[in-house]
Amino acid sequence: MKRGARTLALALALTFAAGPGQADEPPAEVLARANPFAGDPDAIRRGKGLFLENCAPCHGAAADGRGPGAVGLRPPPADLSGPDVVPRHPDGWLFWRIANGKRGTAMPPFAFALTEAERWSIVSWLRSLQPPPAAAPGSAAGRPGAVAPLASAH
Repeated sequence: MKRGARTLALALALTFAAGPGQADEPPAEVLARANPFAGDPDAIRRGKGLFLENCAPCHGAAADGRGPGAVGLRPPPADLSGPDVVPRHPDGWLFWRIANGKRGTAMPPFAFALTEAERWSIVSWLRSLQPPPAAAPGSAAGRPGAVAPLASAH
């Protein structure tokens, strides 16, 4: 059995074994966690490969929620490429969701299948799919020919 198929099978088994005590949302301290690989091109590349192997069966190769395993799932897998999930949540939330899955859906926990660094790499790749934030009117980035200040890395 391929690693991706083993990972999916293990994750699905863990999903159904999860007890009723599993929280639906992360605690505040998890939300505040910063991605140690934010903006790192190597992490983004690794994250894409890990996503394709572990997440694309349901979320699709484009992270649009249209993978072959999504057929018949209710609720359907989230569209992670659009404006409704990734842009609306901090990195800590995305990391936590990958680790813990989502109760009431087919989203399994990957805490035992992926290392912490691998989960952060997937978060990095998901962030890379989003367009950069629009410049505020009147800012240097919004004026033709102006040079925008460098964003601080965190």
